[in-house]
Amino acid sequence: MRYKISFAITFLIFNLVSTYAVGQTTRQNSWHRITIQTPIDQKLSVSSEFQYRTQNDFDNNHYYSQPLTSSFRLWIDYKKNETISFSLSPFSYFDQRPSYNLITDHDKPHTNEYRFAGAVTIQKPVFSNFNAFTKLGLEFQHFDNKKDKYRLRGRAGFSYQYTIWTFSTYNELFLNVAGTPLTHFYNQNRICGSINANLHRNFGMEIGYIHGDKLPRQSETIQKERILYLNLTVKLNTGK
Repeated sequence: MRYKISFAITFLIFNLVSTYAVGQTTRQNSWHRITIQTPIDQKLSVSSEFQYRTQNDFDNNHYYSQPLTSSFRLWIDYKKNETISFSLSPFSYFDQRPSYNLITDHDKPHTNEYRFAGAVTIQKPVFSNFNAFTKLGLEFQHFDNKKDKYRLRGRAGFSYQYTIWTFSTYNELFLNVAGTPLTHFYNQNRICGSINANLHRNFGMEIGYIHGDKLPRQSETIQKERILYLNLTVKLNTGK
């Protein structure tokens, strides 16, 4: 038990220190997502995910100044047991605008991305209502104006549940494993803290903050990101 608590404290301290790491440029983003989830049975569900992201402009720090990304993603989730679950996204589409660091960035074209992904999540109890979780995924990203690539992402974190509330923190690392030069093997890292509320058996809401360090494909400079997000989940056919 002492080992588990020490590991948890070390992880949280690492997150706090990493949040204040120095970046060369800083971007402010706001992410908004709504997920429509349809359970097929007790283990299998299908979800449609709609997302809209905004960003600051080159001359301000406003989170909602300019559009950044619009996306649709389809997910199929299978919960094998209380410990292991699998996720498959057979199709997703992203309409992405460039980051507006300069006024000339407004003249750059959008990027259309089609993404296919799979992931496995493992969750283990540490003590009462406190869980450790790990998520490992692989993505294939097809772009209309860039070279395709494969990306590996790994997430590790903790969650604590109290009545309708769930408090979570995690670190997620993204690595380009094919389609980019070795100098861009590192893609990005995200440190997140969030609060989730199950307001109704058919409706949940999550708010959170992400500190990101990202290496854009056409850059040699790490870009720091501050991200506020709001996720809404609507569950259908819960009586099945």
